[in-house]
Formats: sequence, structure tokens, C-alpha cells
Amino acid sequence: MQIEPKIKTRQKSQNREDKIMTNYRTADLYLSSFLMTKGCHLRGVNEAAGQKHFLFEGRDIDNLIGEYFNNGTIPVLSYKAALRDLRTIIKNGACFASGPNKEN
Repeated sequence: MQIEPKIKTRQKSQNREDKIMTNYRTADLYLSSFLMTKGCHLRGVNEAAGQKHFLFEGRDIDNLIGEYFNNGTIPVLSYKAALRDLRTIIKNGACFASGPNKEN
């Protein structure tokens, strides 16, 4: 399984200090469900070469990915709901991008 590179961008927080927001793209459905359960924002879904890619934004994505690959724990029902939502997106063929930096 190949992990795609992350993209870092800067955005201003409410306390006016610069905070680094990491944008991350993956085709891994289970990792995507884990990130959603942990509170990462799903910015969009796009398709390349017949494969769906999920685009996420968050401040701690690197650590969350490490947690996922080290058998991190999450609430099962929340994970199940996130997985169901992502499968619905795939089944319906939805592609979208939200936020200021739309990726296609």
C-alpha cells in the first residue's frame, strides 16, 4: 500500500497565530474512516484513474496516521458510521471539493 504525500498550508487561527494545517490525500478507505472518526475534516473527494481519493485537512494528521498504523483505538460506532458515509460517497459516484484550496 502506498501512502500519498501530504501537503502543508498555512492558515490563521482565531488567536491570530499562524498554525500549520496539513492537507492529506489517500485512497485508503479504512484510513479515511479513521481520520474522520478522529475529527479530521473531509475537504473533498476526487477520482483519478478510476480510483477515489479522499482529501483531508487537520493539524495532527501525521500523528493520527502513525496511530492508525499502530492499532490506535477509536469508538467502534463512530468508525462504522464514517465507513458507511464514505462507502455511500463511493457508491453514488460523488466527487467534490470544499474549502479555499479546491483540488481536482
